Amino acid sequence: MRCPLARTALRASAILVLAGSLAACGKSPTRAFDALQESARKGDTDAFAQGFSAESQPFARALLALYASQYPAGGPSPRPLDQLTLSDAQSETIEGDKAKVVVAAKGGKPVTLIFVKESGAWKLDVRLTDKNARDLLPDDE
Repeated sequence: MRCPLARTALRASAILVLAGSLAACGKSPTRAFDALQESARKGDTDAFAQGFSAESQPFARALLALYASQYPAGGPSPRPLDQLTLSDAQSETIEGDKAKVVVAAKGGKPVTLIFVKESGAWKLDVRLTDKNARDLLPDDE
């Protein structure tokens, strides 16, 4: 039996593993995804978190803090954002102020990320991405 909390955490982690940072005005959702990945490559946690919708930013910051808390102070600390730069955008669909960007890591299964337009910039929305993934699950899960 699967724990619903574990499934949600797994989905959330997958979102972050496939996502990347800061979405600027005028960029397409795919370019916003690329900017997320670029800030992840640079280890810029603030820019990374700002690439998420206002509703999703606390989640992004909390997850990054959780990763950071798993390593002893003063010890070697891997950069968790290094793991979040392994995906390529395959397609995008824009409908008004919402967009779907399908991304996949090499050899991985495609995942659909949902972006919303906030103040003229495309931002990754964790809640809508998770809802979209749940809506696609077979009824028996």
